[in-house]
Amino acid sequence: MVHKFIMLMFGHYLFDFALQNQFIAEKKGKDWYVLFAHSFLHAGWVLIITDNPFWFLLELISHCILDLMKCKGKIDMGKDQLGHISLKLVYLFC
Repeated sequence: MVHKFIMLMFGHYLFDFALQNQFIAEKKGKDWYVLFAHSFLHAGWVLIITDNPFWFLLELISHCILDLMKCKGKIDMGKDQLGHISLKLVYLFC
């Protein structure tokens, strides 16, 4: 279980920080396709690690919602990251 959590977090940090360029960071709050593509990468990683299509859909939808809320100033980065990381724990324990 620890290994799976590490892998989920690795993917999260990879796609949310290391591979998120300036274009994606600026456009995902304005362009639905960019937001969807960014969220789809996260969801795809969750599917690879969990082998669960339901978790894929939950990650896709929740990542879109959380990032859009952050981009629109409804939540700060701390709450955004707390939401993303909390879902990783849900995938492990549910």
